[in-house]
Amino acid sequence: MDPIRRPRLGYCLLLLLSACSLSPKQAKLCETSRSLPSMGSFIQVGVLHQCEQPPNDDIFVRSQKRLDEIEKQFSLYIQDSDLMRWNRGDRSFNPGPDFNILFGISRNLKVKTESYFDITALKSRGTPVSFDGIAKGYAVDELAKLIQSKGYEYYKINFSGNLKWNTPKDSGAAASSGNKHRPGHILNPKTQKAVLEKDEALVQGPSATVCDALSTAYFAAPEKERAAIEKNFPNYFFSMGD
Repeated sequence: MDPIRRPRLGYCLLLLLSACSLSPKQAKLCETSRSLPSMGSFIQVGVLHQCEQPPNDDIFVRSQKRLDEIEKQFSLYIQDSDLMRWNRGDRSFNPGPDFNILFGISRNLKVKTESYFDITALKSRGTPVSFDGIAKGYAVDELAKLIQSKGYEYYKINFSGNLKWNTPKDSGAAASSGNKHRPGHILNPKTQKAVLEKDEALVQGPSATVCDALSTAYFAAPEKERAAIEKNFPNYFFSMGD
């Protein structure tokens, strides 16, 4: 692993999760944030703005509505979600637009990760399709688009470790996958065995969607096969760490 890459990723995570020291020119920026429920967890949405011009609550109301739309399509816990209906073999409905978009993205990522990212990885456990390794990253990207479409340039978003930020100092996305919180929940799609790696996979790049999927794939892949994944994603930085 290129030793230069770890500090770069660590710097970006620290930048997002800690208070940034702004230059005098940027000192008037304040942050307004909300914790919004989604997918059995919470997403932290922060909007950076001129202190004398706080954002209207409408941006957070719209964010919650967008999250609800996404969850309705990808949830494994809502019985009439698009995903649950799909997994039951129901083809009598038209899935939402996000479902079709993410299905296509997932197929492409499966090829580019040598099949170590695979939304059908849990089929041996009775779940034909699961977007658990990519849906939260996708939600983060969608909220970033929404925030900027409403005229707010700078933001910080954290959805269970799926990060995206655009601040006066830096911008990017990052994600991690590992056994820290749920040991054994990630399978090697090729062997269908739980990955027992102790370190976490960390990925940083422009897209939260791709970072989410790549961190899963990089963690699931044997060490000798990770270089092939890195080669296919030159704009992303990879690391293994605790």
